[in-house]
Amino acid sequence: MAEQKSIDAAINSVKDVTITKDEFERLREMVVKLGGKEEEYERIELLSGLLDTSDIRVLTWQCKLINLLEGGLAPEAEEDTMLSLGIPLGTAKRFLKQLEETQVIASKKVQLYWLTPEYSWLTMYTKEPQWLRERLEILVGKEAEYQKYIRRNLENIEEGLVVISEQFELPSGKVDIFARDVKGRDVCTELKYPIATSAVIGQLLKYREDQKVRSGGISPRCILVCPTVPDRLKVLLEKHSMEWHEISMA
Repeated sequence: MAEQKSIDAAINSVKDVTITKDEFERLREMVVKLGGKEEEYERIELLSGLLDTSDIRVLTWQCKLINLLEGGLAPEAEEDTMLSLGIPLGTAKRFLKQLEETQVIASKKVQLYWLTPEYSWLTMYTKEPQWLRERLEILVGKEAEYQKYIRRNLENIEEGLVVISEQFELPSGKVDIFARDVKGRDVCTELKYPIATSAVIGQLLKYREDQKVRSGGISPRCILVCPTVPDRLKVLLEKHSMEWHEISMA
């Protein structure tokens, strides 16, 4: 709560001041740091799943729409405002439904949407679409590089692992590396970069259950591989009989 108040104060302090784009970006970096690096990576990871990073035009209107949500948005009554900002009505309404399904926003029967309190930070991250796009692309690029490194150096996880499939499809999602160990047991390996967050627990639990059903009741091993695994996450992984390895790129 204290950290959030500090962030809000930093944001509010510039509302009535004219600053350059470079000054704004430096201030944003400072504000982001107030939340802590782990929190920053968790937020960027969430945004990478919500927003379109391949088309800056789409990302721009998505960011504008999120900022409209700060004070509440009734799409049917505010179509003119949305159109004036270059927000496509039909696609935007589908995007709002997606945000509602992930509980980033809430709605009322009159179709009024507003950001839920725990996601109020979204407005700061979406003020400058180009800045956000660069952060998202860095994350995606580094994750892809990290996955290639781990795939080439699988022995760093465990000797004798044999890859069966990469991006192995299960009902709940795609396992980064599906392998078998020297005893013939299935291994679901999830890769994260640069810091793993608690959301990975849910992923691995779903993978384990899906593969257990698929294999006739035999649970697979679940392994998290990441350069940094926070101590609190290590405790949770051990609690759920899951393994972890901190491996950095050489």
